[in-house]
Amino acid sequence: MQFLDRALTPDTAQWRKASSVVSTSLLSAAKQWIPAFQPTPPEICAETLQRILCSFDRPIIEATARARLERVLRYHDEGHVNLLIVTIIESADNENALVAPVIEAVHHVMTRQRAWTD
Repeated sequence: MQFLDRALTPDTAQWRKASSVVSTSLLSAAKQWIPAFQPTPPEICAETLQRILCSFDRPIIEATARARLERVLRYHDEGHVNLLIVTIIESADNENALVAPVIEAVHHVMTRQRAWTD
């Protein structure tokens, strides 16, 4: 009996090999059904960001802040960027805080703490 207990434990090489094969086959099956993520093209991001900024009556911001927001928009949807801007400019005494370091910090919190944005 002791041999059977040891043979079926997850520590055996056979168990590791079997779980690796299952993981690999599940991953390859998932890749067939899930399309690869494609970031939004930069030209579309620039146009979308300008429209978003105009909706907040802030058509002109620093170049570094604009570049950071465009990068965020490449990998996240428009709603994420809207929430990011609203969070920054509607905070107390932060109406002029739409600068790259603040954008980076708030974006970092938003992406790491999903419950905060839900």
